[in-house]
Amino acid sequence: MDILYERLEEVAKNQKIGKLRLNFENLHNGYTENIGDGSKYIKSTDDAVCYAFYRMPSTTAVIKKCLSYIPENDTPYSILDLGSGTGASVFAASSQENINISKMTCVENSSYMIEVFNKLTEEDFPFPVEVIKENILSVSQNHIADIVMASFAINELNKKDRLAFLDKMWQMSSKYILIIEPGTPAAYKEMMGYKKHFIEKGGVVVAPCKCNNCPIENTSDWCHFQVRLNRSSIESKIKQSSRNFEDEKFTFLLISKENAIQSGNLNEGILIRRPVINKGNISLVFCKKEGIERKIYSKKDGETYKKAKKLDVGDYF
Repeated sequence: MDILYERLEEVAKNQKIGKLRLNFENLHNGYTENIGDGSKYIKSTDDAVCYAFYRMPSTTAVIKKCLSYIPENDTPYSILDLGSGTGASVFAASSQENINISKMTCVENSSYMIEVFNKLTEEDFPFPVEVIKENILSVSQNHIADIVMASFAINELNKKDRLAFLDKMWQMSSKYILIIEPGTPAAYKEMMGYKKHFIEKGGVVVAPCKCNNCPIENTSDWCHFQVRLNRSSIESKIKQSSRNFEDEKFTFLLISKENAIQSGNLNEGILIRRPVINKGNISLVFCKKEGIERKIYSKKDGETYKKAKKLDVGDYF
């Protein structure tokens, strides 16, 4: 993440904080009031730079977390990112330890986003990076990749285009499909539809689930995760925040087109809430094949307690 922050500050070194702050306010309002469709507010390079500060660190952290669920393999994977924005997926993929990347192809329709993308990625990465200017709905299906992903992109499509987009992802992927969306009840509900769609096509759910039918789908709860990341000083100034960290909530789905090993042991559950640490004990909430399970571990549980204290949302245990 340090490399990303360094490159962001390099791109913005000639920008005035006041200008970036104004752009941020306009972008933030548009993004939050239009169900994530902040892209239509990118009308200049300055807007794209501000977008990079606003979204890239958190998006990079989320993508990195989601890519970590792909089963370890020595075979290099190619990645196709549909709706890549300013390149968060490139930074996330470059720091993965569980998989090797042979090539990354990114599809983005905004010229301003691509301009910032190119500035941020102009220095060498461990793999070749290509960006294609194209609408994600009309991009050629000839761009086949081992991993086809879309992060915070499907929610910006109208509902009639979403099914066609899912089918396009299926056709373009040779191994895995990764979808990441905001951690909201509405996005979770849509994700359950995507999950059923891919299962009907013969896909295998790798993560986060261990079962085809979500045990909380018909409850008032919803499946979502979060990552916590530190903010850079300039990011805090732009966002006018006294906090030096932020939490990004998300929901995700990792599908395999082949027979795949599910993440985690079959008897384990995935942690769906941040651990609550009290004096002498820790409270955890898991989603398991059998349903939601709440467990409290104390010091008398020995090694289990020590392991539990190291867990975070999205970890298996």
